[in-house]
Amino acid sequence: MPDRARSRDAALAAGRQALGRLTSTDAARPDATRAGWLAVTAGPLHDQLAAGPAPDPGVTARSTVTEAAVTALDTGAGTARVIAVVRVDLTQAAGAVTTDRRRLAATLTRGPGGWKVTALTAVPVGAPG
Repeated sequence: MPDRARSRDAALAAGRQALGRLTSTDAARPDATRAGWLAVTAGPLHDQLAAGPAPDPGVTARSTVTEAAVTALDTGAGTARVIAVVRVDLTQAAGAVTTDRRRLAATLTRGPGGWKVTALTAVPVGAPG
């Protein structure tokens, strides 16, 4: 497999895993949730998550990335852009469960620790990815 294809596959796998983690929370373990977020991020997003408020202790979110694709890859710069659809099952403290679908776009940067998310945005339905 050519190096570009390997890089694309690695970025896609890292993006899928990171987006699943970044959209999940465990109400019983907010510190572990934040640690998980920090493990898959770098740069300004990492700094923002580290300085921001703790995850909401009243909500548990279990996320599954249902679709994802690499939309841009620069192997020389070590950057990639991934777009994904994520299914999020939210459980409120009272036990009510709702399901939401989100479209997300992530910028990833490859560093010594592998591919990390450096920017994350919601993509409105009907907007180009």
